[in-house]
Amino acid sequence: MALIDLGAVDLLLSKLQPAAKPAPQVIISCLAALSQVCKHDVMKQQLWDNSDSAVILQLLSSRQNTPAVKAAHHAVMQLGWSVDSAYGSCCTSSITGSIFDSVTSHISSADSSSSMCSGANVLLEPAIIPALAEALHPAADVPVLMSALKLLSKAAASDDFDASAPAVGPDINSIAEQPALKRQQQVNWNKVLFALMPLLIPTQRRQGHLVLSAALELLVVLTERYLELQPAVCAAGCLPPLLVQVLEGHSEQSLQAACILTGIVDCSAAQDRLAQEPALALLLRVVQNKERSVDVQLAAVHVLRRLATCVP
Repeated sequence: MALIDLGAVDLLLSKLQPAAKPAPQVIISCLAALSQVCKHDVMKQQLWDNSDSAVILQLLSSRQNTPAVKAAHHAVMQLGWSVDSAYGSCCTSSITGSIFDSVTSHISSADSSSSMCSGANVLLEPAIIPALAEALHPAADVPVLMSALKLLSKAAASDDFDASAPAVGPDINSIAEQPALKRQQQVNWNKVLFALMPLLIPTQRRQGHLVLSAALELLVVLTERYLELQPAVCAAGCLPPLLVQVLEGHSEQSLQAACILTGIVDCSAAQDRLAQEPALALLLRVVQNKERSVDVQLAAVHVLRRLATCVP
């Protein structure tokens, strides 16, 4: 705390400002120092409450894989979440591992959150989400895309839809702000969904399949945990590429896409689109396709059954 009291955070942030014209090595060193200084939640919150921290968000929005941008992503992984976060490596692996159980989970209406690690996972700065959304572009460097998607998956695994807001006490003014915070959180994630859609379209670029899998993984988590976002998935135009992935994607990607469809089929916006003849014909082709796995075929049958039940 002594370094905080002496203004270390203010000094380090001032060195990062564009007006200071810092050399890349200075940026890297200052970000590393901030990660060391701000080890506790109160220190991290003071960092993000400082208006000069906007320079870190600017680095996050970059689409170029420079050493400074890489350092910013690493620093945010350390500084962006509560020290009490139980996310860790176990949650990263559980998201990937749960993909193969998710179709069954959706079909049986099981609690989709059971695949996530328990414990606090509080994002301390909500503006991290739209900043990372700016980096999601098909022309962005692959390492930047992969890192941004990893950070967004961590943010999506927050315990509550409002989890990006700092924990508040029973103060009446703080309580009154909660609906506004939730609305802003939804706006932030909507930006991510619209930026995510082009990444769902396969490309021939090197390591493009890794980006596609990471984008699908993020979408699995978002559609499982946040029902409020499901209409935006449809509005963003994600359904057509998802349907193509179910029919033509590699095994894991096909199952990821099938998982997403089973998760949102009860959303009226999804039903309106999936009940149209082209989508129905594609789902029937999935059922008939012997090259598709049993889980993918079961998911397609489930979607068709829900559409037959819910759509007049």
